[in-house]
Amino acid sequence: MQEKTNTSLSYPVNTTPATGKAVQAGPGVHWLRLPIPFELNHINVWLLDDGDGYTLVDTGISSTKTRQTWQQIFKELIKNKAIKRVIVTHFHPDHFGLARWLCDEQGAEYVSSQETVERTALLLGKTNRENDDARKVFYQRHGIEDWEIFEKFLKGNLYAEIVSGNPLDNSILGQGDTIAIGGNDWQVIMSYGHAPGHICLYCKTLNMLISGDQVLPTISSNVSVYADQPNANPLRDFLDSFQAFAALPEDTIVLPSHGKVFQGLHRRIEEIIGHHDEMLERVVSICQQAHTVTELVPKLFPRKLEGVNTVLAFGETLSHLNYLHAERRLQRKLHAGRYIYSATTD
Repeated sequence: MQEKTNTSLSYPVNTTPATGKAVQAGPGVHWLRLPIPFELNHINVWLLDDGDGYTLVDTGISSTKTRQTWQQIFKELIKNKAIKRVIVTHFHPDHFGLARWLCDEQGAEYVSSQETVERTALLLGKTNRENDDARKVFYQRHGIEDWEIFEKFLKGNLYAEIVSGNPLDNSILGQGDTIAIGGNDWQVIMSYGHAPGHICLYCKTLNMLISGDQVLPTISSNVSVYADQPNANPLRDFLDSFQAFAALPEDTIVLPSHGKVFQGLHRRIEEIIGHHDEMLERVVSICQQAHTVTELVPKLFPRKLEGVNTVLAFGETLSHLNYLHAERRLQRKLHAGRYIYSATTD
């Protein structure tokens, strides 16, 4: 996938790292790129100088290619030091995938949010297979007929294939916590909607924000509703989470999980909010006539969707419907066993 540039932003780091190579993003901050086998074909991870070792933020997926890339990094960059702490921003496999392997290989401490611990335990454990009846109702009410890919995704089958397992022990970070890395304090800013308990880290001394997937330079992260919480309002949570960044300087150097290092934090947040506002208005316009979720998906995502992208597009569409239903701009009715959505008339 060709990398896009957002011309409303500025990009303070001229070089983008090749796979397995490091680019200096700031004092003691190494920008690394790892390949991922999705349409969005890379993840940025951040290796921070931390005295006699390194703290790593995010890990890449569990695959032979990614492990080989890490072996190259061990040899060429880490050398006789070690990664002594692994911080995972959230549970998605490109961020969490190699956490267990890296902690075992390097003898590192594992750090995440409580929500990440709970979600990875659910996806990798047996409890997630005990909700078959609830998922079936979810499929039926939303008109999902090709449910096999949904089952693989929601039950954790696909997830387990690209993560190395849960680390044996963990430390927990939460809103307002501060973690010292290499003589600098990094403040924890929690966000929700894209993932439960998504950690962002801000360093005032360096004027840097590790934004994870909450703030990306050219796309808005997926915000989905899933069968285990069919009436959730993750889009409201996602948009509300941006309030936590209001006090940060506009020239904050943003280190995103995908795309280039950039400046223009508040402009970018306005663009992301504007994107969702436009999508919400589009949904209301389409729902002047009643639609099911599955009827809306191709209208909002007209390109051909396959595999996991089908699940993500469905979940994103439903997140906008749930938001509008909570705002009483849409009504939802059960008709012939399926939910239909239509614009309110008052």
